[in-house]
Order: sequence, then structure tokens, then C-alpha cells
Amino acid sequence: MVLVVIEAGGVPAGEYTIHVDLHDPAGTRVSRATFPVVVEEVGAVLRLPQLVALDAEWKESGRHALTVSSDLGELASVEVVVRPPAA
Repeated sequence: MVLVVIEAGGVPAGEYTIHVDLHDPAGTRVSRATFPVVVEEVGAVLRLPQLVALDAEWKESGRHALTVSSDLGELASVEVVVRPPAA
């Protein structure tokens, strides 16, 4: 599970599609979760938390990328380093 907090302050009212993607070290997308965000009223501060379940296995160690985007472009990205279990 991943907690995503969408900051939608100043965004026009409407429904938006948000994508959460996990990419392996080679840059291949290995999982995607998509959910709608509805902005009913424009405001200076509007934070919308969403728990997202990504259906993925960590098959290899290395630097993975977790990105959040809408149909308009990338909103955020974070690097996740996966290390092999200690022997």
C-alpha cells in the first residue's frame, strides 16, 4: 500500500484521473494503479489522501521509481531502493 496525498489547491473543479506507477531499475513499468479525484470546489488548500494498492513483486534489487501522474503530466516521483535480503 502507498499513501498518496494529492494537493489540488487552485485546481479547477472537475474529475481527474490519477495514476501511480512503479518502474523497475530498467525503467519498465511493473505496476499501475489508477483512481479518480473529484474537485468539487476550488480552494487555496485542498489535500486529498488516497490509499493505493499496487499489485507488484519486488523481483530485483536496485533503484525503482514510484511516480504519480495525471493525464496532464507527472505530479511527483520518488526513488525506492530495494536491497537483497541479508545473508
